[in-house]
Amino acid sequence: MSSRDVSSAPESVDQNLKRLFVLRNFIIAGELGAIWIAETWMDAQLPLVPLGGMISAMVLLN
Repeated sequence: MSSRDVSSAPESVDQNLKRLFVLRNFIIAGELGAIWIAETWMDAQLPLVPLGGMISAMVLLN
């Protein structure tokens, strides 16, 4: 293994960790948004509560 291989390895690990953190933050934000929307609609007695679950599923699938 040359020194070039060793020095490039941490960069790829850092990039992968950054991608994972960004993805995790998007999933958390999407789920919190879906929960907030669902609870708001439940308080307002609107029949649109299942849409919150659909939004959460779309965020997770994308």
